[in-house]
Amino acid sequence: MFAMRNHPGALAGTFMFRKDSITRPHPANDAIVAAGSTVMALQTNVSRNVGPPRSAVVTIGKIAGGSVRNVIPGEVELSISVRSFDTDIRRMLKERITALVHARAESYGLAAVIDYVDGYPVVTNADAETELAIQAANELVGADRVTGQMPPLMGSEDFAYTSQACPGAFLRIGNGPADGGNTRHSATYDFNGDNLVVGAAFRARRVERYLPSDTGDGR
Repeated sequence: MFAMRNHPGALAGTFMFRKDSITRPHPANDAIVAAGSTVMALQTNVSRNVGPPRSAVVTIGKIAGGSVRNVIPGEVELSISVRSFDTDIRRMLKERITALVHARAESYGLAAVIDYVDGYPVVTNADAETELAIQAANELVGADRVTGQMPPLMGSEDFAYTSQACPGAFLRIGNGPADGGNTRHSATYDFNGDNLVVGAAFRARRVERYLPSDTGDGR
C-alpha cells in the first residue's frame, strides 16, 4: 500500500521519503497558544490596575479559532467585555488592553487587529430627579417597598445617553421571583403583566409631582 500528499515549501516535483509520519509544529506561529497566553495576561488588568475601592470587570466571553484538531490555525478571535462605573478607569483599561494584546501577539510572531468599541457610557442619576421619583414611588406603594439606594449594576443601558443630554433618573421595578421564567435575557423570560398597572400609575404620579401646581408651589 502506498500513500502520497503534497508538501508546501518543497520544490515542486521532488519526492521525499521517511520511515515514519511526523508533524512539524515548530515553524508555525500558533495563534491558539498566543490567544491562551493573552487570556491569562488580561486577567491581571483589573487586579493590578484598579484599586479596591473602585471596580471593573474584564471578561473574555468568546474564543474562536481553528476548525479541526490537527491543523494549527493562523488566527484566533477573542471577544472581550469591559465594564466599570468610572470613566477614567474605562479609558485606562482600553489603553492597557490594547497595549497588552499587541505585545502578546508580537511576542509569538503574530500581529493583532483590534476593533475596540467603547460602548455604552455610565448611567448617572441626577439628585433632584431621583428624589422626585422616590417620593412618587413612596406615595404609590409605600416606603417599605421602595429601595432608595440600590447597589450599582454593571449592565449596559440606553438611558445612559439620555442622561448625558438631560438630567434624569433611571429606576427598576420588580418583576417577581427570578425563578419560573422571570429572568431577563433568557429564552424563558416572561414579562409580569401586573406591572403595567403599577408602572403606569407611577408615571402618572411622577408627572403630577413634576408639573407646577395650581398653588404655585413648583414641582
